Amino acid sequence: FWLEPGEMAPALSYLDLSLNEVSNLTNISSLVNLESLYMVGNEIEHIEPNSFAGLTKLKMLNLNHNDLKTIHGADLPPSLIWIRLADNSLESLDAAELK
Repeated sequence: FWLEPGEMAPALSYLDLSLNEVSNLTNISSLVNLESLYMVGNEIEHIEPNSFAGLTKLKMLNLNHNDLKTIHGADLPPSLIWIRLADNSLESLDAAELK
């Protein structure tokens, strides 16, 4: 299952794609009004650089129960105030990058 950003309305503020076997999260920057994104229980192994570029309103991101190995704070939007990463395969996480 691939997430194609062009197929979603830019007016969305809340999107829950949990438990859908999503394996790749690419650039979803067309969702400029997105405030909450839930991707729980998918098969995401990594997040492409700039996947969240332009998501200046994103405040909540839940990536619990995926296969993530690394998260780079530089790839997350600065507007983010809440993130969940439980039950992943994280090998490293630089807390300084998450400021």
